[in-house]
Amino acid sequence: MKRLFLIIVIIFTSCDLLSTRDPEKPDKPRSNFVTPTTAEIVFQNMANSFSDKVIENYFACFIDKSFSNSLYKFVPSAGSINQFPVLFDWDLNSERQYFKNLISQVNNSSKIKLEFSQQEKQVFPDSILMKYNYTLTVPLSGSTNQYRGISLFTLQYDSRNYWVITKWVDIKSETFLSWSELKGSFY
Repeated sequence: MKRLFLIIVIIFTSCDLLSTRDPEKPDKPRSNFVTPTTAEIVFQNMANSFSDKVIENYFACFIDKSFSNSLYKFVPSAGSINQFPVLFDWDLNSERQYFKNLISQVNNSSKIKLEFSQQEKQVFPDSILMKYNYTLTVPLSGSTNQYRGISLFTLQYDSRNYWVITKWVDIKSETFLSWSELKGSFY
């Protein structure tokens, strides 16, 4: 009996076996990524990737050479190539670099807000064309910049049966900066 009592005393006094520990912070940021089984989910994922500032989720919206033979093409808004010549040969690596640079300039507690309002959807046998108005609000130190325009996105299925963006045409609004100008600025 003494032995049992001694063991119980040692267990309860020597370590906190029955207490809970504080939770650890996650290694990766929170993610709202949804498997893109519809074209509309791609744009939900894109908006969430800006809000969450998760480069992998942004990049997952685009064609991946591992799962498709299609190539990615970006057509910048009129006049933006003159201001940002890098937009002439824009590719997936450019997308990654611009997004990485952009999110590094936004305070951790601030959110980038991307809103799409759909204007048109055309379905073809091998692709979908989505036409959206966009508003992208970027909170930078001391100011907030807003980019607006229209984008035409061509999406296709890849070998995983996921919808992905294969072509993006950006159209400038008369009075606002375009997404192309944002890309050129942060490349």
